[in-house]
Amino acid sequence: MMDVFIVILEAAVVLGAIVLGVKTGGLGLGLWGVFGTLILVFVFRLPPGSPPVDAFFIVIAVITAAAAMQAAGGIDYLVSIASKIIQANPKRLTYVAPLVSFAFTALSGTSNIFFALIPVIYETAYRNGQRPERALAASTVTSALGITASPVSAAMAAYLVLAAPQGFGLTSILLITIPAAIVACIATSFIQQRIGKELLDDPVFLKRVEDGTVEMAPVLAAEKKAREDAVAGGASPADAAKQARKQALNTKTTDTITHEVPEGGATAAAIFVVAILAIVVMGFFPALRPAFPDANGDLKPISMSIVIELFMFSAALIIMLVRKVKPGDVMKQSLLASGFVAAIALFGIAWMADTFISANQETIVEPLGGLVTTAPILLAVALLLMAGLTPSQSATTNTIIPIAIGASMPIGVITAMWPSLVGVWLFPANGSQIAAVETDLTGSTHLTSVPVWHSFTIPHLEEFVEKNPDRFRFDVAVIADVGPQAVNRPAITTAMRGDVSCTITVSTLSAPVHSGLFGGAAPDAMTTMIRILAGLHDENGDTVIPGVTGEAWPGAEMDEAIYRQGSAILDGVDYLGTGSLSDRVWSKPSVTVIGMDVPSVAEGGNVLIPSVKARLSLRIAPGVDPEGQLTALMDHLRAQTPWNCKVEVEWVKAGSIFKADVSAPAIGDAEAALAEIYGKEVERIGSGGSIPLVASLLKCSPQASVVLWGAQDTEHARIHASDESVDPAELERMIASQVLLLHRLGEAAAG
Repeated sequence: MMDVFIVILEAAVVLGAIVLGVKTGGLGLGLWGVFGTLILVFVFRLPPGSPPVDAFFIVIAVITAAAAMQAAGGIDYLVSIASKIIQANPKRLTYVAPLVSFAFTALSGTSNIFFALIPVIYETAYRNGQRPERALAASTVTSALGITASPVSAAMAAYLVLAAPQGFGLTSILLITIPAAIVACIATSFIQQRIGKELLDDPVFLKRVEDGTVEMAPVLAAEKKAREDAVAGGASPADAAKQARKQALNTKTTDTITHEVPEGGATAAAIFVVAILAIVVMGFFPALRPAFPDANGDLKPISMSIVIELFMFSAALIIMLVRKVKPGDVMKQSLLASGFVAAIALFGIAWMADTFISANQETIVEPLGGLVTTAPILLAVALLLMAGLTPSQSATTNTIIPIAIGASMPIGVITAMWPSLVGVWLFPANGSQIAAVETDLTGSTHLTSVPVWHSFTIPHLEEFVEKNPDRFRFDVAVIADVGPQAVNRPAITTAMRGDVSCTITVSTLSAPVHSGLFGGAAPDAMTTMIRILAGLHDENGDTVIPGVTGEAWPGAEMDEAIYRQGSAILDGVDYLGTGSLSDRVWSKPSVTVIGMDVPSVAEGGNVLIPSVKARLSLRIAPGVDPEGQLTALMDHLRAQTPWNCKVEVEWVKAGSIFKADVSAPAIGDAEAALAEIYGKEVERIGSGGSIPLVASLLKCSPQASVVLWGAQDTEHARIHASDESVDPAELERMIASQVLLLHRLGEAAAG
């Protein structure tokens, strides 16, 4: 028992070092890895693992060559080629851009090259009237696949060192990862092409056009007019939209984006590419590599690690000599800095992981190995999540892959799972994701407050439903994503509030000024913002926005004890608003400030703040118009502006509401099923949250019924918290209820 406890402590050191390394960022990930190794060796007395010397020097060699190429203009040349290919195929942009992003990442060994392609993809999409999110999001994700298909990436260096002793060389790895990546690129593009609304149907884009954030592209203006003309000619709005979209796709734009290439850039790129091809050829034909006797006197070719190091360092020298690049200029390149960070991260994390795993073969490797051998997909899941959390492909490789190898999992299967490193895009923590979102002025490429709910995780089910309505015609939908107030207290959710939001920016000064010299007459943005926000509630805490309405809740009452416990309200703090608790949380509006850009207390100085930005979320009552409620909120914010200060209010989103027809037969059948299984009276309750899929489904079948229930009780489940859980007995009762409901619906359909 004590041995298990010690292993748990050691694992806590490993995970803690990774978490702190991610939080520190940059070199911190590798340095925390080394520090974790120090703790394992000196405190827990574990034998030091093998430091990844070969992998480290492969990365150093590759980034040296890449930095020399960058200094000589080779990266600019590669970007110009990629840009021409992308712009030459606007109709097939969602397919071409991801493949180009993948190929050029694989060729250069770094996803940094993708940053230069982001504006090209965006401009090409928008100038041709396409939704930029489709090509941008797909290209961002597929660029990561290029890492596992590149002979010279840091992750490949780490993997090659681990796979080579298993008799699996570079050639064998590439024969798996390259075809798999190409299939993944095409599949991603196929799905992404069907995601999201066309720009002229997207309220976020139209609002940005109205606000002047983005100017409508000429091809979109022409498409809009074509729609109007078609409708005037008797066509339905849907047919008019299809005709106009087809016409827009056949419209050619003449503007092109050009990239200036320094003299000699093509030569530098050619030298780098030739070195890569030489490495690949050496991997395919081991006989071309010099061979030397091993300990037994048998001739063995030199390892691919040595081949990569020799050719990459030599390529760097040749580029410097041919293009007369100064060593100091190479040292200034961004690729060298980012590559050095990757090398340190690889070294530290890999050394720590090897130290921990080597010392705990029986306790860690054998049990986990049994799991991944029985269900290989778990290895892919582990790689995906670890890559998302670190996020470092090479560090993830050295942390997870040794466990699978130690469990004697077939190396071919491990290699097939390895591209799951694409999980680096699972959470919006990467520069290319942020750059894509910021570049897309249409607002189609987006992040959300839910970490995994963004443009780079596909598909968003509700978007796929709306794009393919014919596949989702239905009479009854049963969605188990809510729950009762408490365990063994059966309930069905008959209404959900919607969620609309906007941002408000208050500006009062052109620059910060001293509060002692100018305070008292010059208004500061924070005080102005406070005055505006104070006008959203009355003295009771009720939301008071003209045009934003609510109603009395017609169903069961919210249990106050359950609400107070679940809401975490401090003892002695009063509730907001008037009316019953059920009214306030299920059927009346509530507005909340969910974020604000202001100086922190630590950063605060004796200055008047010139500008402040806040984001507001308004929960709206079931049965109202979301866009109308959001418009009312935005108008109210503008009307509250004091002292003629400058205020900008921008639309963020208008989420849908849900209100069930409780007289529908399916609702009665659901309540009867619950009553039979639980043996108790069934409550009709509401939900302050929202489920976007419900609105998407009802757009496909407006007359259908939606049954909302589940095992996630309000009292204890803590859904979306780090310790969320459901009661097993409640889960069993809900499964029985759902089976009974489906049986009754089947009988009713059979007549």
